Amino acid sequence: MTGFRFEDYVWEFYGYHGVYPMGASREVVNKACRNVMKLGNYEGDSLDREKVRSQLEMWGYSAPLSSFEMAQRSFSSSLSPSEVAAWLKDIVVDQYAKDPEDRDWYAKIGEVIDRLEGHNGS
Repeated sequence: MTGFRFEDYVWEFYGYHGVYPMGASREVVNKACRNVMKLGNYEGDSLDREKVRSQLEMWGYSAPLSSFEMAQRSFSSSLSPSEVAAWLKDIVVDQYAKDPEDRDWYAKIGEVIDRLEGHNGS
């Protein structure tokens, strides 16, 4: 296939916003892809994609992760505080639609956003 990149194809499935997000960074997904590509009979198809999933699971990743778990993992990645704050805001909006009666954790995430954005809360 012209322009086909196996790593991009796999990322669409197992990346942070993929069909089955596993919480692995792009770097980790690419490393798993390279491992699979080194195996015999590599075709770049759904069977190989599932081999990548198995590799990620062996490394301790799993799907699906909740939005909160994804945000927790993002703190240890290369995201800047403003990117994490934006992501948390998206999570709050998304979760508000799903669970509007649960307000306690919104305040906690709001506190994290304020700290990331440099507000001291006073």
